[in-house]
Amino acid sequence: MGNRVAIVTNSGGPGILAADKAERLGLEVAPPPPSLKKSLESHVSPHASLENPFDLTVESGYQEYRMALEGALSEYDAAIVINVATPYLDSIAIARGVIDAARAIRKPVVTNFMAGRIVREAVQLLEKEGLLNLATGERCAFVLSKLFERKRLLERIPFASFD
Repeated sequence: MGNRVAIVTNSGGPGILAADKAERLGLEVAPPPPSLKKSLESHVSPHASLENPFDLTVESGYQEYRMALEGALSEYDAAIVINVATPYLDSIAIARGVIDAARAIRKPVVTNFMAGRIVREAVQLLEKEGLLNLATGERCAFVLSKLFERKRLLERIPFASFD
């Protein structure tokens, strides 16, 4: 496992903040290959930005998050998922899309579902399914950087197995 991180979001600002922090912490937030962008085009809003961060826009729900996250995890080592909720978004459905993608690909995923009470049930669902939800995308980047750091240290210790 390398240190390539995908950021899947519905809001560009928090995605960029998470990407900037991830890069400062030594994580690689590389652009996706053209093949991934092409495969996702028909599954997301025409207004979406399929760079990294993958900005799905607030038009996105279960299907868009699931497809984007599965696609991203097929190319990257881990992902940060950000949902800036509004009252008209179904954050529970978005959480289910994230959970289903994380189960399908089995790589580290850290979430930032924000807006307090609006996302309370979605956060409870994420946590029940074993996904960590943090207050900001920047904190998600910090946690992933520590996870990668731990892995690198363990690789340097002969015969180490703490799994």
